[in-house]
Order: sequence, then structure tokens, then C-alpha cells
Amino acid sequence: MSSATEVVGIIAEYNPLHQGHVAQINAVRKAFGEAPLVIALTGSFVQRGEPAVADPWTRAHWALRAGADLVVELPAVFALRSAEHFAAGGVRMLHALGVTTLVCGAENPDLTALKKLAGGPNPTALQTALARGLSYPAAMEAAFAATDPDIAPLLRTPNNILAAGYLRAIERYAPSLRLLPLLRERSDNAAGIAGISGSAVRAQLREGLVPRDMLPAYTYDDLTEALRAGVLPQPERYELLSLHALRLLTPATLANLGEFSEGLEDRWYAARGAATLAEFWADVKTKRYPQTRLSRLLVQVLLGMRRQDLNDAAKTGPAWIYPLAFTARGAALLRNVTLPVLDRYGKMRKTLPPQVVNRLAYDERATDLAALCCANPEYRAGGARFYRRPVTMNEEAQ
Repeated sequence: MSSATEVVGIIAEYNPLHQGHVAQINAVRKAFGEAPLVIALTGSFVQRGEPAVADPWTRAHWALRAGADLVVELPAVFALRSAEHFAAGGVRMLHALGVTTLVCGAENPDLTALKKLAGGPNPTALQTALARGLSYPAAMEAAFAATDPDIAPLLRTPNNILAAGYLRAIERYAPSLRLLPLLRERSDNAAGIAGISGSAVRAQLREGLVPRDMLPAYTYDDLTEALRAGVLPQPERYELLSLHALRLLTPATLANLGEFSEGLEDRWYAARGAATLAEFWADVKTKRYPQTRLSRLLVQVLLGMRRQDLNDAAKTGPAWIYPLAFTARGAALLRNVTLPVLDRYGKMRKTLPPQVVNRLAYDERATDLAALCCANPEYRAGGARFYRRPVTMNEEAQ
């Protein structure tokens, strides 16, 4: 495949970057040769609503080592929302960077089936399922099962759902962009690349172990040092920070924050005195609000995300490019971008309109909040975005 005019993109979290991710990047290199590879990477918190295992600059460096040319941060106003908004933000950002082909992992890489999934179920069947009190994801599966049973199982796998979201976003915002789904095999054992997953790696990290066989050497070395130095986020610290913030909430504050609906803010406020997050989740969880959605909502609350800012971002799309890491080839792509490039963060921040700065502040707060979760107080200082510079690397060093 010719790489003369191709720019390839991936939307990722690399939480952490493991051998499965390396295999995907190698497959991209095999298919597209020397075409530039751009990664839109989530920041200090991941889409499931928890701190990332490493800061965004470290994870971006892993991506360069694996073969990427440019890594930019997917803003929190997209990264900490549903799959639909996550996909739309990533697609619009990569499109602004000149990406021509978006590569994604999918448990079923059949593009025809994914397009059917993206088109949605029969509207009448969906309304019937919702009327039964099912959550939206469960209602979607029930509606497909009633009208297109071959598609319904695709909704049980997260990467298929994301791929369908990418297709909808491409159709709406970037019709010239091509989606290339690659087979994403998933398991929680370490028996070869097909058995590697981020969740399996994180489970071992929680036990104080770094699984060498699941990780490239550079990720293994960084995580081993992070574990030794007390840099990894501690769930206990995040829990205490969350419970403290919950107890400071007022109904007036909640009314303007996050993606609350259907009276959930009332349940949220009533449960604010919980002694543990497990107790809090038990009090607020409903059929319509599964755990991952509630976890994202909690991060939105912790960051003070105003509903109006989320709605504005969804309408206008990304308003800046924040480069985390690049090679010389990646830096060349940044020169052709029309959006503000925040490579000199403090200086460029001053040039942005106030409403854009309001959104940017959520990423700053996310970085500072994640730092507070470190076990070692030496790594808890705030303001990292004002002094951290993009990671750079020569192609020869990759």
C-alpha cells in the first residue's frame, strides 16, 4: 500500500502499552510502510473513569518507542464521556491533523457487520426495549436481537462498540476518512500476544507485580521503576480524594455538573456521606447507570466539568492540539494544522478565548488530581502541564 499521501491514525489509551499494542503498530507499519502514524491518546484519566497507570508523557514516549510519529492528547471533554463522544472527539482531532486512515482494533473486524452496528437497531424495537426499563446498552442489544440477531453479540465487546462509534463520527465529521478495523483478540492470560490485555496487566500491577512477558522492555522498565518509586496511582488515595469531594457537594453545584439526568443528581447528593466508594456505588447504581458510566461521572464531578462546556465541546469539536511526543516526521505534521498547537503551553494558553481555556482547565485539573494519587509525595506537585515539554525522539532511536 502506498504511503506517499497516507497519514495513519489510532485512538488509544495505552494503559499501559503492551505487546498487543506493539503488534497492532507493527501491522500498521507492514500495511502502510513509512506513512506517518498519529496517536490520539487519553490524558491522566482513562475513559473508564480512573487514573491512568502512568502520566500522558510517559505513555506517549512508549508510543514513540513502538513506532508512532506524533502523539497528541485527546481532551478530557471527549476522553471522559461515552463511547460516542470519545469516538467523535478522536475522529475530529485526527482529521484536523490530516489523518487519512483510522486503524482500530475490533473483536469482529468485518466492516460490513460494523456498519450495520453503526446504523443502529430498528427504532421501534429500541423504544420497546427502553419501555421495559432496560439500560440503553441492554435495550440496544435486545432491539438488535429482535430484528438482526447476528449483530446483537457485537454489542458485548467494547472495541466493536467503539469501532461503530468511529464509523458514525466519520460519516458525520470526516467522510473522507477511511476506517481499517484489525482483529483484536482479548483474554486475561499471558499465553502469547493474543492473551494480553490492559486489564490483565493492571491486575498484576495492583498485586505489586510487573508482567515482563506482556510488555515491551521499555514499558516494563518504566513500570518497574514507577512501582519502586511510588509513582503508580493508589486506589486508596483516589478513593479518599473522591469521598472528600463528594461530601462538599451541594444540590446547586450538582445541577450544573457532568452528564446527570433522570434525577440521578438527587441520588448522588443523598449518598454523599458514604464511607467507601463501594458503598456509594451501591446507593447510586441503577439499571440505566452501569458502573463505568458512574465512574466517568465521578471524574467529571471531581474536575468540576460544567455541562455547558461538555455540550459546547461536542458541538465545536477539538479547539486545540496538545502534542505529548513527536519525531521529526511528526513535528512536520504539526506545521500544517490550523488549530492552535500548545507546544509552549503557558505562552499559547494565553492566546486562547476564555471559553476554550475553561475546557483546557479540565485537563490541567486531571493532571494535578492524578498526581495526588501517587504514593510518594515527591510526585504529587501540581502544575506539570506548565513545565513538561513534549517528548522528542529521532526516528533512528525508535
